[in-house]
Amino acid sequence: MAKAKHTYAIRLSVDGGGKVKAELMDVGRAGDKSLKKIEKAGGKASLGLTKLSDRAQALGRNMKFLYGAIAAAGAIRGLQEMVKLYADFEAGLIGVGKSYCQIWCLGIQIKRQSDQFA
Repeated sequence: MAKAKHTYAIRLSVDGGGKVKAELMDVGRAGDKSLKKIEKAGGKASLGLTKLSDRAQALGRNMKFLYGAIAAAGAIRGLQEMVKLYADFEAGLIGVGKSYCQIWCLGIQIKRQSDQFA
């Protein structure tokens, strides 16, 4: 059995309808004005967030550069220490009567051992 569909129309009337209509129009204007203020403030906030994001990205790039510079300085410092230690070691071997050729061969052996651990 199909259900019957009924349509009802209701008409309301308000005493002083013109006054109510004017008040509703004032509410609409005030709401529109408020929305425009919100839109304007949102645009300013968006611009501010864009600037903040740009600065954060620049800071990130600078930090990466700084980390790279620190790593490079550490690598150079480590290399300097290794050269100094090897020079001191070589001087010590010469001091105990080893020839330059023996020291050179020992250096190659030490390098091969260090390459295995690198």
